[in-house]
Amino acid sequence: MKALRLIAFTTVCTVVCHISAQDLIVKKDGTVIQAKVTKVGTQEVEYKKWSNQNGPQYSIAVADILAINYKNGEKETFENVVTNSDNGEKASTAASNAIMFKEEETIESPENKNLIDLYNNQVLLPVKPKYKNKQARMLFAVWGITSNSVLSDSHITVYFSKIYGKVTEDVIGYAVLVTNKSDENVYIDLANSFKIDCSGNSKPYYTNKTYTTNKSSSAGGGLNVGAVTGALGIGGVTGTLANGINVGGGSTSGITVTETEERFLVVPPHSSVTLPLEKQAEKNTIIEIPERFKPHRIPAFDLKLHEYKDIYTEQNSTSVYRRIITYSTSPDFSTYKKLNIGIFLKGALGDYWTGPYYLRPNLDELKATNWDYLILYDSVGRSLK
Repeated sequence: MKALRLIAFTTVCTVVCHISAQDLIVKKDGTVIQAKVTKVGTQEVEYKKWSNQNGPQYSIAVADILAINYKNGEKETFENVVTNSDNGEKASTAASNAIMFKEEETIESPENKNLIDLYNNQVLLPVKPKYKNKQARMLFAVWGITSNSVLSDSHITVYFSKIYGKVTEDVIGYAVLVTNKSDENVYIDLANSFKIDCSGNSKPYYTNKTYTTNKSSSAGGGLNVGAVTGALGIGGVTGTLANGINVGGGSTSGITVTETEERFLVVPPHSSVTLPLEKQAEKNTIIEIPERFKPHRIPAFDLKLHEYKDIYTEQNSTSVYRRIITYSTSPDFSTYKKLNIGIFLKGALGDYWTGPYYLRPNLDELKATNWDYLILYDSVGRSLK
């Protein structure tokens, strides 16, 4: 019943590596080796490093391998490894028992282009005349959605929902909202859904972390959290995690709260779910950090307060983020789809400091075509000309 563990690594190979022409050896500890596989034996797999194909030959024990993703798209799993303790020999039946998962083509829905246009065709105009000729000292980065993005297909639609950080209410951030439009359950695999920044670094939405806050007094107490039991369970998605809390030694009083991340999100028909935000522990509180899109750089130029200018197209933008959502309508993920979304730096909106506070543009000073589809990064820390 470990089928879904394979997806945690097989999909990432095609998603994050941009379908590179290389073999990918996925180890059971989660690390990935970019390689050219030369031989698959019953005990060892031999390979050369992809970056040095004329270099030495390496080998890795079959028992340490979860899967191999070949450059032609085929995937081979190594689940059934038997170790002979008498002579130390290892045998594998994996080569004859490869489990194949099919990625289905993602076809955009008729509303997809309209959604992209809502994000890209914003008109931003100042409302208060007194700001008309005031020079901007800071700016807001304004983002668009790349034209090849799929925000919506036959089953789900993805939105960027504006929220404000709990650290300070002046920090604009976003949560990714997924709406199930269909009449069947949708299963989102957070281990294969990614946040990719403008430098190409990726993070899955699933981190397999536990967070514990203890609002109590204790003496010599111990807490062990986050035990994983039956990583996939019957039917793949059912029963993925258990808290595994063990308290021992000394005495404790009060309440200990442990939050454990779940790998899979089940979205019922015609409902919505927010992908998990990153969490940060502060004293006895766990805060959620909104997603933010910080640009690499923005050139200096003259800009008036609340004046907006387009400065980049998606072809020449200096900063492009990506979000990849992997989902299935089948609990065993025998077939799955990916929505690939690009967010590019599009323009700049003038802003300025007023004492210890800066003007937040979504108050009364600025008019936008549709605030719900405006993606901003607030208060970029640099002065303009």
